[in-house]
Amino acid sequence: MNAETQFVSLYSGNQRGYGLYDLKTDEYKFEHKTPTVDVIKDHLSGKHSIGIVPITDDGLCKFGKIDHDPHHKKGKDYKYPFDALQKKINFLNLPLVVSKSKRGGAHITLFLKRPYPANEVQHMMKKFAYTLFGTKDLEIFPKQIELGAGEDGSFINLPYKGGNSRVMLNSEGKELNLQEAMEYSASRVHMLEDLKPFKLLAKKDFPE
Repeated sequence: MNAETQFVSLYSGNQRGYGLYDLKTDEYKFEHKTPTVDVIKDHLSGKHSIGIVPITDDGLCKFGKIDHDPHHKKGKDYKYPFDALQKKINFLNLPLVVSKSKRGGAHITLFLKRPYPANEVQHMMKKFAYTLFGTKDLEIFPKQIELGAGEDGSFINLPYKGGNSRVMLNSEGKELNLQEAMEYSASRVHMLEDLKPFKLLAKKDFPE
């Protein structure tokens, strides 16, 4: 499996639409089209920037994300402490992968070997958010646990726009190119059933 094909598989989500960055408005708009392999390849080549909706129409997810971007509270000179975050993930042996977001914050991802119910994936991501940051009130994907008729769902920006931005970090905090990232992430894909011990990281009903 080449790097592009593996990337498509890792970030597989809803097939009814995706987020597309609009240069004119400096915002993302929702495209009611299938995020085909060619669309994602255009993202990797830098032709455009897209975001994927993790939850499918069947209420399933193959990946979960925490979007931790405190820049708006810290000021323009703030630099995200990626080393400290990675050290904490390593210390707790969490099954998570860090990549840099569009705005320089952190996207913290759980990759799964197959799709699982969105509510289970969301719950696990809340556990990880509380463990890492002391709160579950962060931007967590999937945002929805089911999609009603006509609902599009919320998308999250993909890494490696243009092939070399929003890069993934390995366990040592090293920035990885796309090929290296796909080789690294191949060892970081999990079955949700194997993550039951991590449910003990925080109480069932999260503390305030």
